[in-house]
Amino acid sequence: MPTGHHDRFFALLRGPVVSREQARRLVNQVRSADIHKARAAGHLSHEVYFRLTQPGTLSSLECLSVDGWFDLEGMLRYYEELDAGTALDGLFTAAPSTWFLKHPAGEWIEW
Repeated sequence: MPTGHHDRFFALLRGPVVSREQARRLVNQVRSADIHKARAAGHLSHEVYFRLTQPGTLSSLECLSVDGWFDLEGMLRYYEELDAGTALDGLFTAAPSTWFLKHPAGEWIEW
């Protein structure tokens, strides 16, 4: 994280996808095309998870994308310019939910 930037923000995108493989291809395509632009806007990390599947059941298609940022304005500008609805068109089988989170001020025990 650059010197003097102590705030942390997270963007979460969660929803059911058509398939894990389609999600991997589409997300990698969208994110690799603009990784330098995202980094310049304050993007620290991008991770994708799937809900654990119970033994004997089909693989879960519930996907969670977690993006870490140090610049709120950069994050909001990046997502506005990305037009994620169009970029990820056809990925989700239902409307995904989104959350924008800010790390709280004060002394917190963390590791």
